Amino acid sequence: MKLYEYEGKILFRKVGIETPKAKLVPPIEDLPSGKLVVKAQILEGGRGKRGLVKVTENPVETIKEMEAKAYPNSSETKTEAEDGRSDNED
Repeated sequence: MKLYEYEGKILFRKVGIETPKAKLVPPIEDLPSGKLVVKAQILEGGRGKRGLVKVTENPVETIKEMEAKAYPNSSETKTEAEDGRSDNED
C-alpha cells in the first residue's frame, strides 16, 4: 500500500494515534509568513536527501524550488507545511 504522508496521518488520527499538526496548503499564495517546515508529498523515499523537506522563512519560494525538483514535467503538486498552528481534519 502506498500512502502520502498526510494520508497516513489521517489514518493514524482516526485510530487515536497522535501526529504532529499539519496543514495541506494549496494554493501557496495563502501561506502564512514566518518559519515553516515544507514537505513535498511524493510516493518515494529520500525526500530529505533530495531537498524536498526544508525549514524556511520563505515558503512560497521554497515550494517553487521543490516543485521543480520533485515534478520537473508537471505543475500539479501537493505540499504540506507544518508549523503547529492548524490541523488537517478529515
